[in-house]
Amino acid sequence: MDENLAPILDALTLNPLGFPVVPGLNAVYLARTSLAVRQLELIPSYRVWFRVDEKARRVHLLFVEMAPPEDMQTDDEPLF
Repeated sequence: MDENLAPILDALTLNPLGFPVVPGLNAVYLARTSLAVRQLELIPSYRVWFRVDEKARRVHLLFVEMAPPEDMQTDDEPLF
């Protein structure tokens, strides 16, 4: 799981405000990985929910989960 989330965590260090805010939730952002196939292994899509404290320049991870099957996306699908 750590290896699959590494690109998202790297992106959060570079530009956490570049991710979409979750509609209906105050200042909660959502980052997602895409469904992928690596060699013969299916890598599920993950969702990372987080908040950003701009003053302290910190990202607070709230929740990490494997996306449910109906929410898994490939690279060419929109987030919302």
